[in-house]
Amino acid sequence: MENWLVKNPCAIVSSDLVRMECLVLPVRNNDTARITEIETFFRSRVAEIRPLTRAVFDRATLIRARTKINTPDALNLAAAVEAGGDVFLTSDQQLQTFTGITVEVI
Repeated sequence: MENWLVKNPCAIVSSDLVRMECLVLPVRNNDTARITEIETFFRSRVAEIRPLTRAVFDRATLIRARTKINTPDALNLAAAVEAGGDVFLTSDQQLQTFTGITVEVI
């Protein structure tokens, strides 16, 4: 992600759901170095943590109903759209099928 951010400086807007998803595997593996790295990234690089509002859930419902995108990904995409984001960064190539926002696989 750092390489992408160097080439594309921007303000990162995220949610606690994204933070949670980033932490699951390191917590499961008791990888304290990775946990610290993720927490540092969220403290230093993320400009704003947006709450998952009713509008986000309503948009996620539409995404989920109209696509094969799972609930957590639908929530993340909906949050990005509701926040007025320009680009949604992901490691999941399947999300490139979503057309409501530019999806960049990094």
